Amino acid sequence: MSQSKQALVRYHALDKCFSDFNRFYRIDDLVVAVNRAVSDFEGDLYKPDYVSKRTVQEDIKYMRRERPYNIPLEEIFDSLDKRRKYFRYNEPGFSIKKLPMSKQDLDLIRGAMETLRTFKGLPKFEWIEEASARIDSWTSESDDKPPVILFDNNIDMKGKEHIQPLYHAIRNKSPLAIEYHPFDKQKEVHQISPYVLKQFNNRWFVLCKSNQHNFLINLALDRIEKIHQGKHQFEEYPEGSPEEFFDEIVGVTRKDKSAEKVEILVRSDLYPYLATKPIHYSQKKIQAESDAKWMKITLNIIPNYEFYSVILSHCPRIRVIGPEKVKQDFMNIVRETYSQYF
Repeated sequence: MSQSKQALVRYHALDKCFSDFNRFYRIDDLVVAVNRAVSDFEGDLYKPDYVSKRTVQEDIKYMRRERPYNIPLEEIFDSLDKRRKYFRYNEPGFSIKKLPMSKQDLDLIRGAMETLRTFKGLPKFEWIEEASARIDSWTSESDDKPPVILFDNNIDMKGKEHIQPLYHAIRNKSPLAIEYHPFDKQKEVHQISPYVLKQFNNRWFVLCKSNQHNFLINLALDRIEKIHQGKHQFEEYPEGSPEEFFDEIVGVTRKDKSAEKVEILVRSDLYPYLATKPIHYSQKKIQAESDAKWMKITLNIIPNYEFYSVILSHCPRIRVIGPEKVKQDFMNIVRETYSQYF
């Protein structure tokens, strides 16, 4: 990590400690907190020697005296031992995260985005258009203007702190030991080889090979409690690329089955919506039914929980008509839902 990036990580770690009014932090406590933050950012287990006590002391001086921070920090001396002192803000609610960005910072960000926009439209740069809109919206807010774009984002998402260490483990092909607590089950420990991170429906998952199973699984990051460095050998992805795991499914749940052609009837007033937002990329329009109110589409997928959830969300303007097993499975879900009300 560059020195400038590490400095920002240190400043934000100190800011979190100074704004915590539930406890007092001595200098040694601050050193531990900063080293933990830097270790997490690097994707490593905790290392107590990433940052020295001297560096933390210099960081505190910088944050107190230099723009853009000028933090309102107070030193509270221990009533029993005047040699011991604690640090915290003297203004409850203050945080450097709430400070407005300077015009210079905004100009730098906008300049960087202008450069990135020159790559828009090229392969592997499709993300620039969305990123540009996000940053434009963000910088507009910094100018005290109302945002013009609102993105669907779960800011309180549990498990997002695991994204960074998992990302580095995937990049470095590092084995991990995961303490995992499924819903309504006992805690498990998975010795995994992680392959790719996947976001679906505002949740994050890691596709991996676990010693608990002889097949690939997705672990939800919001059910992970702790991540440790694994002592086992990293296993390479079995065949092809990890992205292909998701090709034949909706969402992240994949059963040990082959894809099949699923036939669905869609009411004509719903079809325009599904034409612009397909259930799956394999979706094809086959023909209009004799009844002009219905259109037939097909999907080449492995039916799973997420698929049935999407179909249910469009009821009663959608019907599964084949294969018979898929139709019966969906009818059972509808019957069970009906029984909850009648």
